[in-house]
Amino acid sequence: MTFKNNCKFFFPSAIILLVVIVVSIYGHTTQSKNPEQVNEPFFNGGFFILLCIVLPGLLLHTRYYLIDKSKTVLFNKNEIEITTNKIVQVIKYADILKVERHEISWKTRIPWAYYDYTKLFLKDGTTIKYTCLTLDSGNSHTQFVKRGVEINEVDEFYPW
Repeated sequence: MTFKNNCKFFFPSAIILLVVIVVSIYGHTTQSKNPEQVNEPFFNGGFFILLCIVLPGLLLHTRYYLIDKSKTVLFNKNEIEITTNKIVQVIKYADILKVERHEISWKTRIPWAYYDYTKLFLKDGTTIKYTCLTLDSGNSHTQFVKRGVEINEVDEFYPW
């Protein structure tokens, strides 16, 4: 997993969450003299809406990070090398039955819109999964197309 990919996906969510926290703290410290009256419309639902946008991205990023914490994927001419905890698994393109790329079905301006993962189904029945934090899925899609491997695009509401 590269630092660049990790930052690319985590940084926007972290910035939004930081802004929500700062605004929340500022709103609580600048209330009117009557403590029962909250003048800020932000606390009447805005905080909840922002949290609903940021929290799924943070949860998804944490899950993907834990799945691919020590995984690297390298495409070679005739094979793929997947290294997990210093154990190298070499997969020839001919041994791949199909590839599924799971991505979000609604691409809007949310911090986690481009999170996805890829599943490799091998002829021996084994399934291997890697996420967008390990390798840019657009790049892996191109690599599989070049090698003539069947790719299925799977749209999901939340690519967990």
